[in-house]
Amino acid sequence: FKPESIVPHFQLPSHAHQKAGIAIQDASVCYIDGPVILQNINLRITPNERVALCGDNASGKSTLIKALLQEENIKTTGEWLIPPRA
Repeated sequence: FKPESIVPHFQLPSHAHQKAGIAIQDASVCYIDGPVILQNINLRITPNERVALCGDNASGKSTLIKALLQEENIKTTGEWLIPPRA
């Protein structure tokens, strides 16, 4: 008896209004009046890519997301190309 092999097939639809990707070059992130939390950031995400953000506790994952969302209490340096928030 041979066990059944299950091969999942799925697609994640890309929305037409999300044409711009994310590009970050030579960047750093910190809270205003705080120490640098992330530095030497170089990241490029194309519209059809999916990413997972993994890391230890307090490694800067949430701070990076806040920077991508352009929260007011986050200071960034470097070049940030981020599509406008809808």
